[in-house]
Amino acid sequence: MSEPGGISFTPTELAQATYDLPFGNGAAYTFTAGRLASVLKTGSTTIAFGYDQNGAVVRRDQWVNGFADAFTVSGSIADDGRLLYSTFTPPFGAAVTYTGRYDSSGRPARIDLGATALWEAVSQPSSYGAYDPLGRLPHVRSNGGLVDTFRNYSSYSGLLGSQAVHTGSTQVYGADAILYFGTKVQSFTDTWSQTSYGFEYDNGSGRLSRAQATTSGQRVFDRGYGFTDPAWPTGA
Repeated sequence: MSEPGGISFTPTELAQATYDLPFGNGAAYTFTAGRLASVLKTGSTTIAFGYDQNGAVVRRDQWVNGFADAFTVSGSIADDGRLLYSTFTPPFGAAVTYTGRYDSSGRPARIDLGATALWEAVSQPSSYGAYDPLGRLPHVRSNGGLVDTFRNYSSYSGLLGSQAVHTGSTQVYGADAILYFGTKVQSFTDTWSQTSYGFEYDNGSGRLSRAQATTSGQRVFDRGYGFTDPAWPTGA
């Protein structure tokens, strides 16, 4: 095949896409009408899709050369778009399921990978549950229960006032006395390294103009930043 100007090329088919008809008329591939049902790349891979009544993909099978069975991802999605669970089944080894759990307001409460809790919003001693009245999380547990993150917020600004990360009973990170310039962090203290950080901002653009760090009364970092306003004349 040639184009005007004498350029010749050979068409190459990259893949074949099929719509509407479920792949292999399989019952597992539902609600495919009007949607992509499968993709075939000859000699390489085949991918088939199934949907729920809202049009969300709830099943994806992929056959790859060299494997007799498919790599499968299947799951369930709530009508409001929240992922309820997703299971990955390889052609070898055991299947793994990701599960999302939510509170009565639909906010994330826990994420499990198999029997391991990857992330959990920890309920507070007060009556408001894991989230405070403004929808913030004071305590999150992650990494199978090995890591706890605690956050406190200012009663006046509502911004983060301090944060600490623990593994077991050991604190591995802490930020305290967080002060703000508007909504930008102006200073805070790393309680683990006992280092104080300070930040200055350009009055015109609001961009960072200086950053400083002090440990045990000694300045260990001090750097200024300059920016050119694109509205300024260049003299060109």
